[in-house]
Order: sequence, then structure tokens, then C-alpha cells
Amino acid sequence: MKKSFLNYLAFAALVFSAVLVSSCNRDEPEKTFTVEFNSNGGSTVPEQTVTEGALATKPADPTKADYTFAGWYKEAELTYEWNFSTDRVTADITLYAKWIFDGFIITAIVENGNKYNDIIRRVRAASYGSRGDDGAVHAVSTFANGRFSLTLPPTVNDRYLSFVGGYFDEALVNISDRNAKITMVDIEGWSSASGAWNWNHWVGDFIHAKADITNTSLSMTMAFYFYADRDVTITGSEYFYLDGLLRIEEKYDLILKSGWNMVYQTLHMDDVSLALEVSTTPVSGLRWYFEDDFYDMIMFNDTRQLTRRINADVKSRAFKMPLLPQRRVKGN
Repeated sequence: MKKSFLNYLAFAALVFSAVLVSSCNRDEPEKTFTVEFNSNGGSTVPEQTVTEGALATKPADPTKADYTFAGWYKEAELTYEWNFSTDRVTADITLYAKWIFDGFIITAIVENGNKYNDIIRRVRAASYGSRGDDGAVHAVSTFANGRFSLTLPPTVNDRYLSFVGGYFDEALVNISDRNAKITMVDIEGWSSASGAWNWNHWVGDFIHAKADITNTSLSMTMAFYFYADRDVTITGSEYFYLDGLLRIEEKYDLILKSGWNMVYQTLHMDDVSLALEVSTTPVSGLRWYFEDDFYDMIMFNDTRQLTRRINADVKSRAFKMPLLPQRRVKGN
């Protein structure tokens, strides 16, 4: 009888302990943590309260003018991206937004550029509309040790764009959208270090180009930085006359994307013909030159039998893209 009573007491104590532990477990709240979102200059994203070991909810992407959102990262240095499908919350955390700039960066090392260090102080990228103003300045850089770097903005004001459809013979050239608008930028060197843009301080332009010269032929390629307000393709060919005498054929194979594009124009010349090809297909081997240096390199090349026939008139007009809006003459 005594043994049975003792067994009963042991069993009752065990049950009581189990009930007590269970009760304590029920009273203990679930542990939660805070997930904050640092949008790095973008729109505000609300913080979240997440149970320990659970997944955070992927928020709607924030927005930021001129940038594209590129994910949430675990640290301010933006090294490791947070995976909302697998990464679990085990402490209070802050996630950081990564952004990609929608513009276009031009970085240049100019051939023989050091000789301009004491002349050129600033470089600017500018577009010229059809309204006779001083143009739009898209980006400005210092010029030092023959180098400059320009960051073009993601969009260009409509005032400096021109309809692409107005510059072609519709019977010869195919344009996917004749309402598309385009412009290009000049890369200009200026002697003034600061202040207003006074044309008395304009030194000349920089160009991205190359030339292959022999006694009987010349091939020149230049790259232009082109802006389009939408996707548009331009294909076909047309011709024009230089001074009413020299017939020049120009072939187009352009696939322009909305935003900035690089367009390559190549001039082929021999003893009997001159032709131009304009394409978005990349051309390798181009270098940065001050414009006058590039043309001097051609005009005074040792193989002058052909190249000395390229006078200043041809240089200034045959090698300008007919498809471009008429650009204002600098300084006028």
C-alpha cells in the first residue's frame, strides 16, 4: 500500500511538471526582429517585423530618378545580395538598395593630349537644337594629363531633339518610326576653367576615330554619341552631291535603342569614288584625338598622293553625317 502511494505521488509530480512546463512555453512570446530598408536616396520602403527564422517579404521596388533599381544587399558596401526566398531573419537587420545609373559615361585618354594641358581647362558634351540657341550642356569634366571623363544624363530635353524622319529620302531609306527624335553630342574643349561658356574660350572638339591610309586609298571611322527618344531602326542608302559635282553614297544600318547609342561612320575613298557607311555595329581600334590633330595626321601623312586631295571643304562637309540635324556653327 505504501509503495502504491509513493508511485502515485511520483506520477502526480511528473504530470504537474509537464503541465507547468507546457504552461510556461505557452506564456513565452515568439521572438521577432525588425528588417529596415535603406533605399540609398530612393523612395521610402516601410520596415517589417519578422518572426525569428522566418522569411522577410520582398517589398515593391523603390524608385529613384535617373536610376534603375538593382536589388537589396546585406551591407552598405553592396557586396552580398539578400535572397528573399532563402535568407532567414535571425537578428535586427538593415538592407541596402543598389542602383544602376541610366546615363552613359565617356572616359578618354587623348592621343598627344598632354600638349593641351595648359590650354584646355574643361571639356563639355553639348547638343545643338534647331532654335538658334547656345545648346544644351549635358556634362562637364576637367581636363588634365590628356584625360577627361563625362557622364551623360539618361534623358535629353525635347528641345534639343529633331525628328529623324525629316532627314531622309523616304523612297530610299527605311525608318521604323518616323516620329522618333534624335540628337548627338559634340565633345568640346574650352580654355576657361569656370564661369559662363563664352565662345571666345572654345578651343576645338575631341573626336573618337581611326584612319587607315595608303597611297591609293583612305578609310576613316569616327564614333558619335547618339541619343534617341525611342527604339528606331534606319536602313537603306541614299546619295548627295558635294559642291554639286562629287556624288557620295551613304549606306545606313542603324539599330538605335532608347537612350544613348554609339554610331560609327566610316568614309572609304580611293582615286575614283567616295562612300560613307553609318552603322551601330562596333568598330575596334578607335582612339581619342583633338580634332585638328586627327585631320593633320591624315593631311600630312607620308602617303600624300591621295590624302592631299582631301581639302578643308571635304573635311568639313563630306565627313558630317547627313542624317544629323543641322548643327549650329560654334561661335556664330
